Amino acid sequence: MISGLSLFAAWALRRLPGRNDWVVGQLADKVACRCRPNLWQRVCRVTGTMSIPEIRGYVRARALPLVESEAAAALVGRRFWPGLRQPVVDAAVDRLIAMMIGDVLREEPAEAAKLIAA
Repeated sequence: MISGLSLFAAWALRRLPGRNDWVVGQLADKVACRCRPNLWQRVCRVTGTMSIPEIRGYVRARALPLVESEAAAALVGRRFWPGLRQPVVDAAVDRLIAMMIGDVLREEPAEAAKLIAA
């Protein structure tokens, strides 16, 4: 038996996979938006001279601890299947990588910081 779930909830999760995708997407967006300013402060100074693959790897390494703690905070007190945590973390990291690459490619760190702060 799946821990923390009733039999009906376990059945419903298997029958309604689209619902889980939507929940994961919503939570990943929320987590990524919360982590973005802190991550930008950590990576903005060094990513300007990196290639896209280097940025991707660097941002992934720096984002993971931030996202894991923020995802844990976002899931506390909510009635979600515990198996959703890792998909939320993975999706949020992917979103943050895309955001950071976009910020670096714009080559306007000052404006990117203003947008993030707003």
